[in-house]
Amino acid sequence: MPIPANRGPTYPFLSNGSVQGSMLISLCGTPGTGKTTASEHLSRAGPRSVGLTELIHDLSLHEGTDPDTGEMIVDAEAVRAGLESWRYDQDRIVVLEGHLSYLAPSDLCLLLRTHPSLLRERLKAKGYGPEKIEENVEAEAVSFLLFRCMEEEERALKGRKWEELPSRGRIVLERDVSNLDPEGVAGWMSEMIDAYRAKRLTVLSMYRPGKVDWLEVHGEW
Repeated sequence: MPIPANRGPTYPFLSNGSVQGSMLISLCGTPGTGKTTASEHLSRAGPRSVGLTELIHDLSLHEGTDPDTGEMIVDAEAVRAGLESWRYDQDRIVVLEGHLSYLAPSDLCLLLRTHPSLLRERLKAKGYGPEKIEENVEAEAVSFLLFRCMEEEERALKGRKWEELPSRGRIVLERDVSNLDPEGVAGWMSEMIDAYRAKRLTVLSMYRPGKVDWLEVHGEW
C-alpha cells in the first residue's frame, strides 16, 4: 500500500504538484545502481512501484529457474509480449523497476548509471560472487543496458523523432547517479516525469544517452 503523500517527500510531478493521470515509467540499470531503493522513495509521493522480477513470476513470463544460479530463466520476446498486455493501474503513475524493464511499453525509460569501481564495491557488499561481480561491472562499463534500451526506443518510435514525445514511445534518459543518494535519485526521476508531461525538451535533452561513458575507465583495467 503506498504511503500517503503527506507522510513522505513531495516531488513536482507537474508544475502544480498533481500526480493524476496514467504514466508508465521503466526504471532500469545494472544491479547495484539503486533502482529498488529509489523507486521505494518515489512511491512515498504517490506513484506505485512494481518490481519486475515479481511481476515476471506473477504473470508466468519465465521458463523456470537455473539450477546453478537460482535465477529465473526468461526470454526477452516473451517478457516484452507479456508486458505489452499487462494491465497496470491506468489512473496513476507506475514505476516498473528492474534491469529488463526497458522491454515494457513505457512512456519514459530511466536508466541509472554508476561508476564501475563504486558498483564493484556495492556488489561485494551485497554478497555477489567474483564472477557475477565482474560480469555486471563489465556490462556497466561497456553500456550494455544502454544499447538494449536504445534498441527498444528505436523499435517503439518507428522512425519518429524522440522530441515528439509520443505516447508509449519508450523515450530513454540516463544519468550518472554515483554521487546521489536514493532520495536524490527519486528527485531526479520526479523532475524527468514532470519535464516529460510538460514537454520541457530542454530539460529532457540534458539526459539523453551519450553523456555517460565508462569506456576509458574500463580500458585502464
